[in-house]
Amino acid sequence: MQILGSSELLEDVHTKDLCVDCGACVGLCPYFVSHNGKIARLFACTLSQGRCHAHCPKTQVDLNELSTGKTGALVTIENHSVINGLGSAVSEVLTARCPVPLERIGVQDEFGEVGTIDSLMKRFGMTAADIVAAAHKAIARKK
Repeated sequence: MQILGSSELLEDVHTKDLCVDCGACVGLCPYFVSHNGKIARLFACTLSQGRCHAHCPKTQVDLNELSTGKTGALVTIENHSVINGLGSAVSEVLTARCPVPLERIGVQDEFGEVGTIDSLMKRFGMTAADIVAAAHKAIARKK
């Protein structure tokens, strides 16, 4: 799967006026800033693997490319409640089209908190290590 970065984020979200100024890209990428209610890119991305595109809630996701045919398992990560969120929608699609093990990471039926992106990711179990652990758990459930 191709890793997408800031240029693709600008093309897929910003130029189409889909950005809701949630700050996900700002918290993860040194090239984006929030200014006067708008997200702006300061410089072109020089990272070999960008994270901003993957964390943007307004980007499109090809479920077939992400999971079933290639890995046989899936992990969803969302920066809000897992109840009726992305993981719920993904599980409905997977159940209907190609059932595979799914692990959902996000806020577990509790009130949200305020803090930096990094501190909240640690608090709610959404760090890279948590994602890897969930992926291992999903893969272990494969038949």
